[in-house]
Amino acid sequence: MEIFVVAKLSGKMPKKSFKANSQSKIIVKDATYKSETMTLVRPSPLRGCNGIIFGLDGALYVCQGAVNRISRVELYAKEPCITTFVSSYHGIFYPDDITVDNKGNFYAVGHISGEVYKINSKGMKKVIARNLNGPDGICYDKQRGRLFVSECFWGNRVFELDPEGKKEPRLITDTLSIPEAFDIKNGKLIIPDMGTGKIVKVDPDSGEIFLICEGLITPVALKIGPDGYIYTIEQATGRVLRISPDGQHVETITVLAPGVDNLAFSPDGRLFVSSYHDSTIWEVKLEKNGKHEMIFPMGLNVPVSIVVKGERIYISDVVMVRMIDERGNLYKTRANPWIGTGYPLPITMTQGLGDNLITADFIDNIVVTVNPETGDWAPIAKLTTPAGMTLDQKRRKLYVAEYSLGQITEVDLETPYPCKTRLVTSELSGPVALVAKDGCLYVAEALAGRISKVDVANGYKEVFLAGYVGKPKNLAWDYNCNLLVLDVARKELVKVDMNNLRLSIIASNLPVLHTTYYHHPIKYDGTVGLAVDDQGNIIIGGNEDGSITKIFRK
Repeated sequence: MEIFVVAKLSGKMPKKSFKANSQSKIIVKDATYKSETMTLVRPSPLRGCNGIIFGLDGALYVCQGAVNRISRVELYAKEPCITTFVSSYHGIFYPDDITVDNKGNFYAVGHISGEVYKINSKGMKKVIARNLNGPDGICYDKQRGRLFVSECFWGNRVFELDPEGKKEPRLITDTLSIPEAFDIKNGKLIIPDMGTGKIVKVDPDSGEIFLICEGLITPVALKIGPDGYIYTIEQATGRVLRISPDGQHVETITVLAPGVDNLAFSPDGRLFVSSYHDSTIWEVKLEKNGKHEMIFPMGLNVPVSIVVKGERIYISDVVMVRMIDERGNLYKTRANPWIGTGYPLPITMTQGLGDNLITADFIDNIVVTVNPETGDWAPIAKLTTPAGMTLDQKRRKLYVAEYSLGQITEVDLETPYPCKTRLVTSELSGPVALVAKDGCLYVAEALAGRISKVDVANGYKEVFLAGYVGKPKNLAWDYNCNLLVLDVARKELVKVDMNNLRLSIIASNLPVLHTTYYHHPIKYDGTVGLAVDDQGNIIIGGNEDGSITKIFRK
């Protein structure tokens, strides 16, 4: 099987050591499993990093949209370290970009929530703008005390905001295709238009737009360098470009892996680039002809789904589908929304027919089949906030949890798109995951903290397990057909003996936590990766740290 490799993630690691929150040791309690576990994919210190900015204290502040967090990175310390500046439980939703004012206050956008946050130096935030449609770039003009924000993908507008949040946003322009993360020079906004490949200058008072240059490929962010030149990055190619102020000269400084997201200059003029796809930050050494160095190890974003096919393990980390091969190497596959095929985000995933996988995107409300080797994909059905799924291979029926509707829908894969669907049951409370056995579905209801049993034929449902699990986020069958329940509230993997319904704990202290994805106005309880391989070994995705761990059956 030939796999399309953008970058092999088990490559050369940074020379510098760093400090971050250490991985907790998983405690295996079930005697049928070995006490020692194996880390298949190591933790990612900067999962889902987006916008970056240097604060007045000289530290680098990193938006981590995938985990709803902002981190503080001390690059200049003897041992570079990462600490949490704004935690995921402090009510910021998908922070995508960040800027700083003259007093050390930060401003960050909530790309999915439509909010803009003002954050003081202690990490305390308040909402200063609401109801924007995909706010993406944000920049503070320190000379004039003005704050600006761009929308991308959904709204595609540019606004001026009141830094105190007392005035309504003022529209500057709505004529750009996809305005991304931008900068300010001499009071004018210098904006990369990702949709057209142009760099433009926008007058924030009149809304007039002036072309600087064109012909770029997915310019996703830019900064004005200390030399007055424009520095921009292309998400699709990984190119780092230097552009003269008049746009007449475009120079490629270096080429990084595709999936770069933002960039920032340090107080002493060093250039750093964030990679959302690979959860890392690069330093591009301008004085050394673009030689680049990875500052932190690459890794996964949020491993939400795991599928085992033979010796290969497929992982959906929201960004794309990746694969661990039989030698333990981690690769990117062609089930990748960022290589121009139109393939949607694989937010959840399950087994497909043959060599295919089935993935669902709750933002675009679509379920598709995809071949991870070739990248060929086809739509199956349009459903509302599709979450967990399970496939009946023999009957060629797919069962999908529609989270916001609280229902399970059967999809007949024998019919053409849009495939024929049938409502199986409704009035569930946050169904996020499901498995099938003997004509019944077992459904994890995250909001209710219970497992329900549903008869596929007549839709009759009953509570199967309640009062013990707090936040069930995934289900699987073990080697002996016992039900496994991944409970993120207790950080435990619970086994339900299907012969006598006795409960036992297989493992505790798992690197998992409760996360909520927020696509305005819908809040969605995300799944956490869980699978069992052909030998009965259990594979768990650590959405707390981005790790993948294997628990071995004796």
